[in-house]
Amino acid sequence: MHTGFQFTSDHGGNLIGNSERNINRMTYNPSAALRTGHCNLAQHISTDAGLHQYTYNPEGLRGKKYSPSNGDNWTVNTRYVYGAYGEFIAQYTGETPQFRTITTGTGETLGRMDTDDDTRYYYLKDHLGSVRVTLID
Repeated sequence: MHTGFQFTSDHGGNLIGNSERNINRMTYNPSAALRTGHCNLAQHISTDAGLHQYTYNPEGLRGKKYSPSNGDNWTVNTRYVYGAYGEFIAQYTGETPQFRTITTGTGETLGRMDTDDDTRYYYLKDHLGSVRVTLID
């Protein structure tokens, strides 16, 4: 059991602070819920490393992560790529993929591959589709 970590939440139960992960403040975008029908999407996260802003596609899936570069200028430093059925495919930092998912022809996720060192992680799932074991190749 961990002690000493402080979690704070707003009246709706949304996490707005987490000392374990150095999250000082999180804000959520209520206009995204009106526009897309998806509630509780984090818009800004302030950490010890700086402020990050997130945007979402119409399905409510995270699309881009922005970080401040010079003053008020924001740059996209992470992009998230999804398949036709909403399955997560890859995460890019700049033009370089950080990792890609390993999928079947039907879009089922079997694992992921880190592009840094080509390490593959395979997921063993139970009958409900929850990952129970991760194997490293």
